[in-house]
Amino acid sequence: MEWIRSIICGAPLVDWCVTKEKHKGLDSVLISSPDLRTSCRVLLWGATIVSWVDEEKEMLFVSNKSKYDEKKAIRGGVPLVFPQFGKHGESKMAQHGFARITKWSVKESAVEAYGAKVVFEICSNEESKKLWPHDFCLNYVVEVKAGSLSSTLECTNTDANPWKCQSLLHTYFVVPDIKTLRVAGFEGVEYMDQLNPHNIKNNILTKETSNAVEITKEVDRIMQDIYGKAKIPDIQLNFGGKQISVKIKKSAHMVSSGRWLNDVPCDVVLWNAWIDKCKSTGDMDTNDYQRYVCVEPGTVSKFVEVYPRDTLCLKQELVTGVQSFNI
Repeated sequence: MEWIRSIICGAPLVDWCVTKEKHKGLDSVLISSPDLRTSCRVLLWGATIVSWVDEEKEMLFVSNKSKYDEKKAIRGGVPLVFPQFGKHGESKMAQHGFARITKWSVKESAVEAYGAKVVFEICSNEESKKLWPHDFCLNYVVEVKAGSLSSTLECTNTDANPWKCQSLLHTYFVVPDIKTLRVAGFEGVEYMDQLNPHNIKNNILTKETSNAVEITKEVDRIMQDIYGKAKIPDIQLNFGGKQISVKIKKSAHMVSSGRWLNDVPCDVVLWNAWIDKCKSTGDMDTNDYQRYVCVEPGTVSKFVEVYPRDTLCLKQELVTGVQSFNI
């Protein structure tokens, strides 16, 4: 992949770079700004974003014990979940499906005004059909600009029949100090507590009453975007003091024949493994719970039916700012 150069009319020379190189032994694509203050690295293994640097500050968490062996999913960054969230019944698929443990290819790349875009792709084949007997194509669009990272998972049904799926962008954020973290935007939203078997069995939801959620123990919640009750707004991460904060914009919608068809409820998973699970998880350090939080937009509370030639689009845009969000 060659250097890509662009001159923006009426503005200083802008040279964004898209290069292909090895990272910890695996093929990756690196997008970087001319001053190297902004960058994003995406592995072809799982099309996993493993780094997003904004103003020379790493914004994503990746465990030091992550395996780069093209067998397991990367523990951190932004792994892609498709076509199932978690584990279902007698499914032969691994936890969270196969998209994050499949090697992707680069479909196209381009430089836009003050940024760059790379599109990654996988499509159904004989191996995928052993796990999930449907035809599909996934495009993953990663766009980087100063102050923002946008990623869109496009799930297209290339089969002759409808199929149902779940999808999720499993985003791990670096947290300077878990004690000062506040997650805003969930007040009034109902969630399923994945740590409460009774609630899961009886489909009992809990309403979030705080607009500044703190992480003080293990948390595993599916914040549900239920039409007619509470559409989840933009989520804000505030790290305390004058640390860089992050706003998370997310959406899901259906496209048919290249045209917008309808919105799809976009849930958000809030997760931190906390002390005991970090200790018992092989690809996490004992104290990793202090260093990350997962805020993950997705279509997971229900399976979404996708008709032939239609595309389910799941998007998140991460925007940085220094103490610019009110909590």
